[in-house]
Amino acid sequence: MDPEARVQIPALTLLIKKNARNVAIVTPLLVIKFPRDGKLSRIFKEFYLTWKAFLRGVSPPPILFGPFLLRPTVRVLLKHLTPKEALSLAPCVEKAIQTLSEARIEHRELRHPENHIGFWRGKVVFLDFDHGRITNRSRDLNKFRAWIEDLKKAVARSSWQSP
Repeated sequence: MDPEARVQIPALTLLIKKNARNVAIVTPLLVIKFPRDGKLSRIFKEFYLTWKAFLRGVSPPPILFGPFLLRPTVRVLLKHLTPKEALSLAPCVEKAIQTLSEARIEHRELRHPENHIGFWRGKVVFLDFDHGRITNRSRDLNKFRAWIEDLKKAVARSSWQSP
C-alpha cells in the first residue's frame, strides 16, 4: 500500500498516511495516530509535547486513548496558503514559535513547516510532535526564519518574471 492512500466510503473520505514510525488516519473531524511498531513510549512522548503546546494555546487538544493519539482535524495548513498569505502571517507564526520555546519545546520540523503549522479556531497551531523534544534552547525560530527568507526570494522571482 502507498505511504498515503485515500479510502472512499459514501459520505466519508479517509486519508491514511504511513511513515517509518506511525500510521495516521485522517477523517473530516478527527486524526487518529498510532505507532507502527507498537512502542507506546513514542506515542506518549508525542502526546506529552502536544499537551504542553495545547496548554500554551498553540496546538489543538490531544487525547490519548490506549495506543492511539487523537486530535481534531486541522483543515487549513500553511501549504494551503499562497506565498504572499504565508508571508503576511509570518509574525503570528513567529509569536507562536516563541510560545513553544518558552515552554521548552522544540518541534524540530519547522525548516519545512508546510505540513506542521495550521490554523485552527483562528489561532496558529503546531501539529505532529513525533520528532519533538524538551530542550533549553530551541532552534525552531531560526529554521522558520530561513524558510521565510526562501519564500521571500521565491515571491520576488515570480513577481519579477510576471508580465
